[in-house]
Amino acid sequence: MGKKPRKRAKGGPLDTVSRGLVPWSVDGFNEVVKFENELRVTPVDDWDLTEAKMGLYDDRTGDLTEYKLNKFKPEVQVANFILGKYPNFIEGTAHWHRYDRIRAFLGQNLDRLKAERWVIETAGGLQACTALLQALCELPFSKRLRGRGVNAEYTFSLEEVVERTRRLSAKG
Repeated sequence: MGKKPRKRAKGGPLDTVSRGLVPWSVDGFNEVVKFENELRVTPVDDWDLTEAKMGLYDDRTGDLTEYKLNKFKPEVQVANFILGKYPNFIEGTAHWHRYDRIRAFLGQNLDRLKAERWVIETAGGLQACTALLQALCELPFSKRLRGRGVNAEYTFSLEEVVERTRRLSAKG
């Protein structure tokens, strides 16, 4: 009989990241948006093309697998920017993960967010109200996307985002 794999400890660092338990500031989020917008109009030759690596840690075996990242992808540049800004690995990883989840959430729920008038189209693109961004920067991820147990992936609950944004909007 083989060894039973250990489960990732609930409440451990990876659980903290995957469940969105590290809040972020709207200013921090906006700084990353500004960086990404500037990156998209900057010639690739002017990007930071320093070799980037990522490690994946396997809780069950204790192995660390290192991967080289494609530095020509904007999302890798954004991840490097965030990780450079937040030198604490868990905090940086949590903010990068949250940034990714916020972008996906806005894209998936754009019609509803526009109907609520929390996202509007301007000449410069889409603009989200501060209350919505604050809710997304603070709320934990409580909706399971896929997977179970240690392999579960989480995102925002639309109902929780709507409720929190309404409360924050009412405060003014």
